[in-house]
Amino acid sequence: MPEGNEELYRKTLTAEPDHTPNLIYSIKLSERDVECFQNIKNRNGGGITAGSVTENIAIWKVIEQVCEANNTNEVLDNYD
Repeated sequence: MPEGNEELYRKTLTAEPDHTPNLIYSIKLSERDVECFQNIKNRNGGGITAGSVTENIAIWKVIEQVCEANNTNEVLDNYD
């Protein structure tokens, strides 16, 4: 059972899909940073606390994309 307002939680889960524009960011991550993201993913997010469902979704999108890029040996932008 979710903590807090269960009605608000259920509304957030059934909300319409996100149709806002996608933004592209370039970040620098060390190999240790990427390994940390992979560890979080392997733990299914154990130890992460997010304030809301939408924040949790945003965090998981970043984790998934970083781990996916690392698994496919995709070159991440390393320019300054």
